[in-house]
Amino acid sequence: MSPSLTTAAAATAPAPTSEPAPAKPAASGGPAESPAGMEAEAALLAAFAEVPVVSRAVVRPAAGGGLTLTVTLQQRNLPGNSQRRYNVTAALPAGAPDGGSVAALVGLPQELHADVQLVSVSPSGTQQLVVLKGNDTSGAVLQVWRGARLVAELVVPKTLHGALVNDGYFASGAAWAADESAVVYTAEAPAPERTPAWCGPESLKDAAGPKSWRGVGAAVEDWGELNTGKRPPAPFVLDLTRREVLKIPGLSEEHSVGQPTWCPPTTATAATAATATTASTGGGPSGLLLVAWPHAPPPSFPRLAAAAAPRKLGVVFCYNRCAHLYHLPMTRGADGRIPDADPAAAAAATAAATAARTKAPCISDFLPQAKSLPASALQFGASAVRLCPSLESALSPIFSPAGDALLLVSHSEAVATGTHGATGRLYRLAWSPERGSDGSSESCAVRLDWRPLELGSPGGGGGGGLRGELPAAVQEALDRLEYRVVRVTPRVGDCSAPFDNLIWLPKDRTGPLPAVIAPHGGPHTAVQLAWYPPYAYLTALGYAVLCPNYRGSTGYGQAALASLPGAIGRNDVDDCLAAVDAAVAEEEDMEDCLVDGGRVSVIGGSHGGFLTGHLLGQHPGRFRCGVMRNPVTNISAMVAASDITDWCYVETMGSEEGRRRCAPVPSPADLAAMFAASPAAHVDAVTAPVFMMLGAKDRRVPPQDGLQYLAALRGRDVVAAGPPPATRLIVFPEDMHGLDKPQTEYEQWLNAAWWLKAHAGPRNGQPGEDATGAA
Repeated sequence: MSPSLTTAAAATAPAPTSEPAPAKPAASGGPAESPAGMEAEAALLAAFAEVPVVSRAVVRPAAGGGLTLTVTLQQRNLPGNSQRRYNVTAALPAGAPDGGSVAALVGLPQELHADVQLVSVSPSGTQQLVVLKGNDTSGAVLQVWRGARLVAELVVPKTLHGALVNDGYFASGAAWAADESAVVYTAEAPAPERTPAWCGPESLKDAAGPKSWRGVGAAVEDWGELNTGKRPPAPFVLDLTRREVLKIPGLSEEHSVGQPTWCPPTTATAATAATATTASTGGGPSGLLLVAWPHAPPPSFPRLAAAAAPRKLGVVFCYNRCAHLYHLPMTRGADGRIPDADPAAAAAATAAATAARTKAPCISDFLPQAKSLPASALQFGASAVRLCPSLESALSPIFSPAGDALLLVSHSEAVATGTHGATGRLYRLAWSPERGSDGSSESCAVRLDWRPLELGSPGGGGGGGLRGELPAAVQEALDRLEYRVVRVTPRVGDCSAPFDNLIWLPKDRTGPLPAVIAPHGGPHTAVQLAWYPPYAYLTALGYAVLCPNYRGSTGYGQAALASLPGAIGRNDVDDCLAAVDAAVAEEEDMEDCLVDGGRVSVIGGSHGGFLTGHLLGQHPGRFRCGVMRNPVTNISAMVAASDITDWCYVETMGSEEGRRRCAPVPSPADLAAMFAASPAAHVDAVTAPVFMMLGAKDRRVPPQDGLQYLAALRGRDVVAAGPPPATRLIVFPEDMHGLDKPQTEYEQWLNAAWWLKAHAGPRNGQPGEDATGAA
């Protein structure tokens, strides 16, 4: 969309209190179009969809001093319902002045093809690994680029590994060895079995015969939401000296293994023959650190942990899953011996490495070679050794630049309490490249000085960095956006620690604003003063957006967080009400308040949808309307099908009682407690219009949960509870819990704006009426 069109759209966008147009009849006499009368809002939302976001950044030293920054950005492709991904490379000059922002010169973007799953540049900047999607017979295609040409391409068969894992949790990118002779990455482990080829030969080749097929085979549990149908992750090494891919041995198959990290080299100046033609950055491989997630519940859930074959629970945003840190020794040598290893262990290591070694077809095998490849092979230790055994959670290991310390993040508090989020800790381990860790660790705090980075266009004429390239309507909306943080004191419960109410609002306001309270999901997460396109969009339409970090949110101490489990539907609900009251009472220049208390609506997803249902049901006179996105509405129904049954117990009954009672099948008493804590218990009291949006493939809060709530609302006893309010339902057939596909995101927020426009403000300036004219 051109800037002129988006600017016009923003200038003509109606106030949020305007009545929406009725459904528009189709020109051909077909179905009416709905929502109608939203052309200006739709154009503005399309402009917001053009704004890119940074998904990854890699920093490396530049040859002439300073730094080179490679940034991967994503931009929504609405017609294609996908994310465009592209890289930009920025040069940060040496000797940047202290204080203020740092200006960087950016080259033109290079779009990544949809088949590109990973681009990893070596530390020296002279090599690049590109991982492409596989096909029916291959898990992935690995390309190694050096200088200005492709030097190797390997097709990895599915018998070695499946698709690349690069989800930001099990793995983030690939890691290069210090001498750049090997790269470690994470991919799905191969299937352990397959059915025979039925009703015909496996491959017809040149013969005639009936067509065969393979069956589905035995079901294998996965890690739930966002991991449906995926095999467990496992680490693999691409050995560039021998052009082969190795599965890393040493850990039980009853683990998912990821986040591989190379240990510092034992000799910083050592270099193998394999790197004679490349820029070496250090010694050869000396070992790997690996994070392993056991395929079993944590010991803090005694009933689940005692099962002979426990169910694998969901892992996305679930930091109460055990994650153990291991060290696997390795070296490169023709004899295959691991330093300081006994003969039996060395023999076992050699056998394991030989069994793991698979040569993938490589196009460079058929090209003339300037010289023979080195014969020395990577050799692994007989088994991996667990580090920090006292920590049930050890994630994101990273070494200090000098290689003398290992830093890691632990969520052991979440594992112990059973809550999906808790206060994390940063640990430091002393490390010797020759001896590894001595096993001791200490909790530490690191203070970092952050400086904003402005990425400017070549020539420096753009001004304002990447923000100067935004659509004009978005730029105007951001210039008119203001933030406010209001400190709120809780009114109920044992914990009285204050929390923050973050408010997005337009600068050019006159008088109290219509407001939307948007409680976050989780519940153990938090909203920050950051870039949230839907909130900026609603603010541009004239609403104040309230985001309370109610008790139970992260960032306010473990005591405040721990006060919510066992009190959901009570403490968090009253905190949301207190946040609204504080915004209504917040005065500006002692003349007028920020928010009109009579024009407040509520929008929330997941646990935020749970709070939306509770606010509408427990306090029906306070809110004009509600929008629920994949909401938790009946925990007693959710527990049977969700990938996080532990959440249902802990949040309903509290940490200690919930962990004790958590079982594969809930008891009648468990179900009664879960229902009592659910919005469904108050559905007959709801009077405000309700708009619900569901993802048909949601495994966290299955859509049947929301459908049951809507059926109860629409089909309630009219004599006992009165007529139901207006309702609307949209089900997105291909979406999961996040409802984050570009077209889904666009449609849901445009419909939310339409719903607010219809119900959230007085009609024709007459207080007490909604857009339909009803009192």
